[in-house]
Amino acid sequence: LTAGGAITQGVTPADAITAAFTLTVGSTGNVTLTNSANDTPSLRIIAPGKVIAYTDAGDFVVNGLQGSAITLVAGGEMDVHPHTFRQG
Repeated sequence: LTAGGAITQGVTPADAITAAFTLTVGSTGNVTLTNSANDTPSLRIIAPGKVIAYTDAGDFVVNGLQGSAITLVAGGEMDVHPHTFRQG
C-alpha cells in the first residue's frame, strides 16, 4: 500500500486489513491503521518524519518502521527484529 498523503482506516470489521503476508505501507503522510480487527503476520511501514499508529488483533512481527512518533498495539505477542526502528 503506497500513498502520497495520509493513510487512515475505518473502524468497522469490514474495514480491517487481514493478510497472510507482510503488510507493507509507504506514505508521505501520517499512517493510522488502528482497526482492532487488523490481522497480519508481519508489518513494515515507512513514513519518514510522520506519525505511525498500528493495531493488530493477534501476534505480529515488526520488520521495519520509519516515522517520528510510533504507536503499536498487539492483541498477542509482538516480535521486533533488531535494527527495525528508524526515526526521522
